Amino acid sequence: MRSRRIPRSPPAVLGVAILVAGHASISAGPLDNTRRLGLPEGVLEASVHDAGPPAVVFESGAGAACKMGNWAQVIDLLRGEATLFAYNRSGYGGSRIRRDLDDPGAVVEVLRRGLAEAGVAPPYVLVGHSLGGVYMNLFARLHPDEVAGLVLVDSSHPGQFDDLREDKPLRYAMMVAGYTKGPPKVRYELANMNRIRREIESAGPFPDVPLVVLTAGKSPSWQKEAEREWWLGLQSDLASLSPRSRSRIVESSGHFIQRDRPAEVADAIREILAVATARGSEEE
Repeated sequence: MRSRRIPRSPPAVLGVAILVAGHASISAGPLDNTRRLGLPEGVLEASVHDAGPPAVVFESGAGAACKMGNWAQVIDLLRGEATLFAYNRSGYGGSRIRRDLDDPGAVVEVLRRGLAEAGVAPPYVLVGHSLGGVYMNLFARLHPDEVAGLVLVDSSHPGQFDDLREDKPLRYAMMVAGYTKGPPKVRYELANMNRIRREIESAGPFPDVPLVVLTAGKSPSWQKEAEREWWLGLQSDLASLSPRSRSRIVESSGHFIQRDRPAEVADAIREILAVATARGSEEE
């Protein structure tokens, strides 16, 4: 992430700042073609639909509601158009990786090894929802030659906690106290948000690849106008990562755009796939 200052948080930003979906009352749908990928570090649970390159890689958010099944409707719409790879990070579903490999960079590397074990080769179209968007941001910076483009789905911003901690330390302390009551994996990932930003800042520039930023059009009932403007500012900052970006607000959708409006997510992925396929044809 560039060193520029992100939009300042409004006074009542606690709920927005947490913006991971761990407490959402949404259940993940079933996925077929599920397999357990045995790695030296442990096991990754994944769903793989092989249809040739390029490959679409789905990364979910944080929390009990954010398993790979959340992508089921999008995957159904894209079957046969590209190879599709959805998986659960360690601690979700049936995925279990050594605890010392839970830092953000290691999450990216374990994903890459899972892709290799499944026979899914780059280039990749990376699709990340909520906190998953931050992991995909890091992936793209660490391995730009493997990335054909990204779709960020109401993605978290890697710096969204920083101004809250600096400007509203009491609110930040309340937020930390709140998520310490959640499941262990969620607590760990939220505690790692500052580390993720540091790793992104040291990983190098965001690659010059197509980027689509999708933002939920429906605000939560607790979100006031100032909070909404702050969140839209963060989304705009994400869209500025690439000169080849498109951003749009998905009306009638909440945070889980992939469930509320799966066709919108599928169409955004198709935009990136079209560019990647055209580039591949030119290089042959």
